Amino acid sequence: MNTTDDPDPRPARSSLSDRHEEIAAYRRKEVAARRRGRKVRGETAIPARPARVAPALEQSPPRRLLHSFGSLRAVYSIPRSTAYHLIAQGKLRMVKVGHRSYVTDDSVQALINGEA
Repeated sequence: MNTTDDPDPRPARSSLSDRHEEIAAYRRKEVAARRRGRKVRGETAIPARPARVAPALEQSPPRRLLHSFGSLRAVYSIPRSTAYHLIAQGKLRMVKVGHRSYVTDDSVQALINGEA
């Protein structure tokens, strides 16, 4: 039984603009934490700066002796159908290892240099 003289036992609710301000302040803290590279709300940490690569790792990988048709497409942008046409014309050399087919790197380099 509440009368007008009894104080309300519940805490006073903040106005809508106060709640919006609280949310905005929380989001500002999240953005600042992300910029510093800290973990926020279970997310993975975003690094502040990218890690520097050691000079030894910046070298190009060694050349392959044989290329699969997938690596021809990835490294030289030669589609599979074009590779088969070049093999049929004798411009690329294909070798079989077991059931897999590979193209020799020497024939690819000769094609690139215009020697084929």
